Amino acid sequence: MIIESVDNGFLNVCREDGIATVTVNRPESRNAMTPAMWRDMAPVMESLGKENEVRVIVLRGEGSGFVSGADIREFEGIAGNLDAARDHVRCVEGAMEAISEVRQPVIAMVNGHAIGGGCELAMACDLRYAIRGAKFGIPACRLGVVISFQNTQRLMQLVGPAYAQEMLMTGNVIEADEAGRIGLVMCRLAPLTIQVAKVHIRRALLGPPLSSPKEGTAFSINAYLSKDFKEGYTAFLEKRMPNFKGESVK
Repeated sequence: MIIESVDNGFLNVCREDGIATVTVNRPESRNAMTPAMWRDMAPVMESLGKENEVRVIVLRGEGSGFVSGADIREFEGIAGNLDAARDHVRCVEGAMEAISEVRQPVIAMVNGHAIGGGCELAMACDLRYAIRGAKFGIPACRLGVVISFQNTQRLMQLVGPAYAQEMLMTGNVIEADEAGRIGLVMCRLAPLTIQVAKVHIRRALLGPPLSSPKEGTAFSINAYLSKDFKEGYTAFLEKRMPNFKGESVK
């Protein structure tokens, strides 16, 4: 296992076993993006795109949030300033485009609020997974700003024109369950299933091997005994999103 971390201001990059994790690291401001952070995102992604050792990129936020959007306090320097407005739009759109165009798949690990530009960052990723309690919204209409045509198009491709209109014209914030229902995120996942999958994949690739076939079978049996399994199939039958808690016993 090789771990390499690089601190690039408020964007931190950690490489481990072919996975590059880009962390927006400004938790004291709910990971709000400054102009410099928007500007830095594109070269970070472009650099990772050139690394053959990197097979997948994960985008996440530090602490209990994903990205709460642009830092509103920075808007004072943009308002009424043509050059500043052009530079800001260029940097924001450049960040989204770099995420969308990088050759490796990019996964948004939405571990909290993804609002405004944060939601748009997640939309630019190939896959979006959210924890319970995550929230999504694009309240541009409440700030008097306009999101780009490209991001409007991405939103429509994910949720369809009706939900895109509702999100953009009301600025409403939605919960992870609703985001999953309309297609903005893939789903909320079972923690136990993910944990075991990671163990199996790492041990299959890197060792040590399982002590016996029974060790692998035990994981499967224990899954059937978990509360998450019961919640998973019950939610499927009831046609609703599951409420997984990661509880491994009956």
